[in-house]
Amino acid sequence: MKKIYVIIILSFFLEMNILNADCIESKKEGDQISILIDPPRVDKQELSLLVVVPSNNIYLKITNDYNNEEKIYTNEKENATTFKLVSPDIYSNIKYTIRVYYSDTACGLEPIITYEYETGIYNKYNQSNACLNASSYIERCKEYYTSEDIKNFNISSDLSEDKHNELVESDIENKNNMPEEKLSTKEKILKGIKEYYLYILIPIAIISLMYIIQIIIIKRRKKYEKE
Repeated sequence: MKKIYVIIILSFFLEMNILNADCIESKKEGDQISILIDPPRVDKQELSLLVVVPSNNIYLKITNDYNNEEKIYTNEKENATTFKLVSPDIYSNIKYTIRVYYSDTACGLEPIITYEYETGIYNKYNQSNACLNASSYIERCKEYYTSEDIKNFNISSDLSEDKHNELVESDIENKNNMPEEKLSTKEKILKGIKEYYLYILIPIAIISLMYIIQIIIIKRRKKYEKE
């Protein structure tokens, strides 16, 4: 009888250890979920949030502050699965709240972790005349604004194209008057090319012309040798 009790107790502790190990692994997976933004472009005007769920040990409840829609995402596979959340409005900065839960309720009913991600927005004026005519790289003209960009550039939903163009021209003027040491490496390169492009193009043109002449001479020499 004592042996039976010992076996039962050992089995109980063994099951508890296995359960704890599974719960620890599930928590680790919940803490390491990958969330990526797939930003819109001129040729692909779709803004998506890509959420990678590592296994079926966990599942997600996702809501957004645009239409308060809530969806549950479960991974039916043992290996990683990517869920694609397509933004309902690429011109609105939508906040997604992602709550991660244990699939096995014995591990707990409360969320393992909660993530909050903002989508950013598509810059509808990135192809405006002011942006297309800008001779140097202007952050305000990029195709996609992150949530930080929206704050930094003070982007509002009622921003008109005319006002946007004024801001772009102001950015260009400020950048042209900015001290060299405050420019980024990319901006320094672009500024250097703009200022010294003739000194770069002329030697390239001369060298190219010399090669062309040399090729013509060689071809004609071979032609005369054959004749």
